[in-house]
Amino acid sequence: METNRVELSGRVDAIEAIRTSPAGVPSVRLELAHESTQIEAGHPRKVQCRMRVAVVGAQVDRVAGLSIGDSVVIRGFLARASYRSEWPVLHATELKVI
Repeated sequence: METNRVELSGRVDAIEAIRTSPAGVPSVRLELAHESTQIEAGHPRKVQCRMRVAVVGAQVDRVAGLSIGDSVVIRGFLARASYRSEWPVLHATELKVI
């Protein structure tokens, strides 16, 4: 299996400080709060979730201009948060302010 694509819109709820790896690659984490109405089994359902997002490399510049409460659409893939945690983090490959 090779498909791992996610697109999620929401409101920025938290932004951590930008960090730089020993290799000089910038990264930042943020939290995204999502609310929408989805159709499930033919019926509308209100859904809410919070997702941690990792932004690495060139996309970090886009995060530098964000503020808490800004609305964004993030496209990317899911990966575990760390070797010690199996919980997913959305790794952003595209970030668009809406």
